[in-house]
Amino acid sequence: MDSMDDILKGLKGKRSKEQRIMAQMGYPAGYDADDNEITMRDLIQGTKKGILSFSQLQPKKLAAIAIGRIKAQQEFKVVILNKQLDKTSAIKEIEDGTDIGQTLVEIEKLAMQFALNAAMKMKAKGELKL
Repeated sequence: MDSMDDILKGLKGKRSKEQRIMAQMGYPAGYDADDNEITMRDLIQGTKKGILSFSQLQPKKLAAIAIGRIKAQQEFKVVILNKQLDKTSAIKEIEDGTDIGQTLVEIEKLAMQFALNAAMKMKAKGELKL
């Protein structure tokens, strides 16, 4: 099993910030009041109405967003408490509602919020082309 340092070394310099953000545009990012899934692109464009905040979403919906984001990634590998997870095992942890699964949901939520904030700043500067 790779150590956390090995995994991070493998990720360094792979893609620019802009490339990482653009790669997430089609990822699930939430739901609207009619229970339709919305993407990060929808949030940035501001064309969808009635978007629910994370605090308004049920844990099942937050888990669905995290699973959708993990499935959308070309590569997924994470180490939590010395346990290395690939896509399949991470999704299973979330579906089973384990502590690790709940942690993964929080990680994906934070990653999405970080990417969204960065994308909104880039959009304000005219650096983001959708």
